[in-house]
Amino acid sequence: MGKPVVTRYLERFAEPLALRQAGVLNNLLTPYNSAFVVPAFAEPISCLARVLEGKSGCKKRLVIMVLNERFSSSGQEKEDNQALLRHCLNLKSHQSETFNSRELVFLRAKSDAPDLLLLNALGAHGFSEKQGVGLARKLGFDLALLLYERGLIQSPYIGSSDADARLESWRFRELEEAVRGYSGLVFDFQHRTGPESAAILTQRKLPP
Repeated sequence: MGKPVVTRYLERFAEPLALRQAGVLNNLLTPYNSAFVVPAFAEPISCLARVLEGKSGCKKRLVIMVLNERFSSSGQEKEDNQALLRHCLNLKSHQSETFNSRELVFLRAKSDAPDLLLLNALGAHGFSEKQGVGLARKLGFDLALLLYERGLIQSPYIGSSDADARLESWRFRELEEAVRGYSGLVFDFQHRTGPESAAILTQRKLPP
């Protein structure tokens, strides 16, 4: 019998930065019902309140955030990233666990918010000029698939969002309750404009 498709993908196509975390991820022992990947580049620290907005209740839910920058990013963009990293490490709502990794930080929620897995793709791990949010998103999905392969993410659907979007509870629930067998799911969304503009996703049931 051949290897599972996820294992074959990880062996052939996963990013080296993600694969280096494989051993570290063994420290995560509790399975999650669902997970979302969120790239973050030069975002204000206020984005975390939106990303961690959803209540998990009796469910275990995970947000995988990939903090990223290009080597050519401006000084201000790099400082914004460092400010967000410092803010993550000092969240009062979460307990930081570094797992002896310079690149990966796990923040366990003290309440019913989602846990946060933070990949640091800054500095020496930054991207070349032609790379950006696409690579950041792929790194997050590679981490999610490493967890899925270990049985630590139960939903066959892994969510993808942005740092300026609100991750409300129903979005996790849609992943957990979705009928299996589809290649992907798409959420409706609309953008609000203003000083604190954010992508606000609205729930719509598709016809059977």
